[in-house]
Amino acid sequence: MLLYTATFRDWFNRHLSSHACGIVNDGMDSYASLIPNHSRLFNRFAPEIWSTAAKDAERAGYDNVFEYIARWRCADKVAEWPDVETLMVWYACERAAREVAGE
Repeated sequence: MLLYTATFRDWFNRHLSSHACGIVNDGMDSYASLIPNHSRLFNRFAPEIWSTAAKDAERAGYDNVFEYIARWRCADKVAEWPDVETLMVWYACERAAREVAGE
């Protein structure tokens, strides 16, 4: 899994864009095995992923990104920091998949 791309979207286009429709329809949890290290991927793109989530939260009318995240499917399964990293990567993948699929 190369992390030499400039943006998360570039990374997604390189590694997962062929699965975009499936990710949109089934959710990222069905494709999690395609990402061998969620923590490494999150750490590489954390500022971009967090900024995007914050903008989406504001657009959706939430007071902050934590309130927004709490509404996500699977958010209730977060118990430790690696779970947060995984959840944020899944969010970024599902968001990129919707853009690639034209939704």
